[in-house]
Parts: sequence; structure tokens; C-alpha cells
Amino acid sequence: MGGPARPAKRGGGLALEFPLQFEWQGRSQHARTVVVESHSALILSPVACKPGVELDIRNLATGLEGRFRVVWSWVENGRDYHCRLSVELLDPRLAFWDVPHALTRRAR
Repeated sequence: MGGPARPAKRGGGLALEFPLQFEWQGRSQHARTVVVESHSALILSPVACKPGVELDIRNLATGLEGRFRVVWSWVENGRDYHCRLSVELLDPRLAFWDVPHALTRRAR
């Protein structure tokens, strides 16, 4: 009803906010996560990217970098971070979100 169909959810996402940075059309963009899973995330971004686009994303909280593919996107007008991107990590061996570390820091 309110937008395009989302990809099937694999389960167990955590509502964690990580500051991110990526290059898009020659410009550095800042974004943030809303929900993370082991190999994917829902991101709030200031720019729209079509599904299939690959992005090199840097997690500013951990310093890790990884290559992701956009699998779904949705634009909401009137917001600073107006685009929601669902992304999948292309190298599943990388512990990109460092979730145990993030949960420890959040609990302090």
C-alpha cells in the first residue's frame, strides 16, 4: 500500500544507528543505518540509488569498509535523509557491523 514491495526479510534485524559514508556520482555522501542484520541494512540516505547499484560503504563507527548492493529503494520527499535503501553486503565473511561491540558501547 504505501510504496514498492520490499525484498523478503531474512529475520533478526537490530535497530542500530551507525554513521556511514559512501561515494555516489563523484561526491562523498553521509548516511545512517536504521536497522542492521549480519549481511544487510536499511539505510537513510540523502541520495536515491537504484536497485542493482554497488556502493563502497564505510562504517564511520568502526572504520570498516565494505562493498554493498542496493536491493530496494524508496524516496520520501520533505526529509533531510529522504531515501531509504536496503543494501546487502557482497562479502559475507566481513563482520561489517561489529554488532556485539556496538551493543556494548550503546549500553554504557
